[in-house]
Formats: sequence, C-alpha cells, structure tokens
Amino acid sequence: MFLVSCIICIYYSAVAAWALSYFVSSLKFALPWATCDNDWNSIRCSVWNRDSVANCFLQNGTLLRNGSCVTDPEYLLAYDNLTVLEITSFDIDEHLLPSAEYFHKEILMVSSRFDKIGSIHWHLALCLLVVWFIVFLCAFKGVKSSGKAAYVAVFTPYVIFCVLFVRFLTLPGSLTGLVYFFIPNWKFMTDLKVWGTAAVQVFYSLLCCTGEVKIICRDAWFLCFVDIITSVLCAALIFSAVGFLCYELELPLEKFNFKGGVQLVFIYLPEAIAKLPVAPIYSILYFVMVISIILTTTNIATEAVVSAICDEFPERLRRNHRHVLAFACVIFYALGIPLCTAVIFILLTRSIC
Repeated sequence: MFLVSCIICIYYSAVAAWALSYFVSSLKFALPWATCDNDWNSIRCSVWNRDSVANCFLQNGTLLRNGSCVTDPEYLLAYDNLTVLEITSFDIDEHLLPSAEYFHKEILMVSSRFDKIGSIHWHLALCLLVVWFIVFLCAFKGVKSSGKAAYVAVFTPYVIFCVLFVRFLTLPGSLTGLVYFFIPNWKFMTDLKVWGTAAVQVFYSLLCCTGEVKIICRDAWFLCFVDIITSVLCAALIFSAVGFLCYELELPLEKFNFKGGVQLVFIYLPEAIAKLPVAPIYSILYFVMVISIILTTTNIATEAVVSAICDEFPERLRRNHRHVLAFACVIFYALGIPLCTAVIFILLTRSIC
C-alpha cells in the first residue's frame, strides 16, 4: 500500500505538471497547438478544418499543410517542393496533428534515444513545484484543509464536465461518436487485454488496495455506482469530442486510431477544443478540470503516505503532521525531477501513449 501510494504521488504529480503547462499556454489569445507555424512543428504537421478546406477548394486554391490556402499561382513558385507541402486529404497514418507535435516536442521534448538523457525541462520542473505546493496547501491543516479542498476539487470537474459535454453535443459529428460508443462490438468481449485494462481502470478509480479510502459496506455500493456513472459520462464526452474531430478531419470513426490515457487527454481532446470558437476559454475550463481530478488523487495518496509514516512513529511524528507532510512533498518533488528529462518520457510515452 505504501509503495503504491508513493508511485501514484510521483507519477500523477508529473501528469498534473503537464496539465498545468497546458493551462498556462491556454491563457494566450491563440492556442499554440492549433497551428503548424511553430518552431517545434515538422513537415508532417497538418491542419485540416472542414469549412476552411471546402472554401479553399471552391476557390480552386492549393491547400498547404499549415492550413493556408494559396490561390495565386505566382506565389506557389516560391516553394521548392510544393508536392510535400500540399495536402488534398487528411491521412491519420501520414500526417500529424498539431496537438500531437505540441505534446511530444514542446511539452515533453521527447528524446529519440535512451543515451540522450538531455537537460531538465525547467518549465515542467517549475510546474511540478507548483503542483506540490498546491498539494501542501490543501493538506497542511489535516482534515480541515483537505476536506474543504475536496469539496472544490470534486464538484468543480462535474460542473466543467457538463459545460463541455453540452457544448460538444451541439457540434456536428458528436452524435456519431456517441452512437459509435454505445453500440457494443462483441468481439472485444473475448479479448483478455480489454478485461485487464478495465480491471486496472476500476482499481485506480476506486483506489482499491492503496489504503486511501476506508468505507463500510453500506457505502461501497454507492461509490461503485457513482464510479460507473462517472466513467460512462466521461467516455461519452470523449467520444462526442472524437466524433466532432473526425467530422472536421473528414475521417471515418472506424479509421481513427483510438488510444487511451495520455493520448486522449493531451492530444485528441485539446485538438478538438482548438477547433472551437473562443477555444482558449474552453481550453482553460478543460485543463482546470483535468488538474482538479489529478490533484484530488495526488492529495489523497500523499495523505495516505504521511499517515502511514506518522502511525509508524506515533509518539514523535503524530504531533508533527505538518512537518512530515512538508518533508514528503519535498521528497516527492525531488523524485519527480527525473520525469522532467527527455529520456524518461521515452518509457512513459511508449507505455501510455
């Protein structure tokens, strides 16, 4: 239990740092992962917006991968290799979404080799420091502060979730995504990997076998019911957003490469949000929701670790709960620093992306 809680604290705080970095970037007038005109973008980066593409083709223009529509033939002569820059349709295997390159090259700065550790990404290290400072503030007074923080951290995501879900339901393609989600594909019922993934999801969402939650039998059914409803609603939000994204990319849902975890949170959903009007506002709301959810789990796991240490030495440490908490936050921050280097993200992105 103790080791599992420690691992959760280290890894979840790193993910919260990613979300915090996205939140800061969302404060700009234009989202940086909405275009291919940035320094980190490669030639495979492609912007495809359904309405813009249709207008470009109606004008007999040439659509470039960065989303520009060129109608002047003389302007095209400036490009040495137009066939590489021109795009006539979005291919999920050939082209890269701007959000994917932003996540891997700007946020994570993923290294391509294990022997290239690289330097510490100080913007992530700073975000990680802010995350642990927030965790400390939420728990430094024990139940009094953590209880108040829990009310905000638990109810805020539900409010933001409703806003985003209603917004996506008004967009074209979202209902197609919901139909795709709710119509079962029975062949996956015989796939043991699917059952294993579902079991991991249940254990993490219910915090089983980690010591964070102590309940009695009459409350167990209620927690399981709320967990199931929340999971289904979150999946509905994801598939409505993916349905809208596929509509914009003019890509059939069957050809969409569904990958869970980090891909959904930091690539596909931000890409769908970037295509909305006033996208920065929705992006701010979305990443506030993500940060709140992650910090709730991190705060609970941290409190479990601190309580275990204090219970092991009750005479010396139980009265110094605040000092133990501060020490734990510092140690977890130090252990999370290696997650702010490029080589570590090779393992993380290959295992969770």
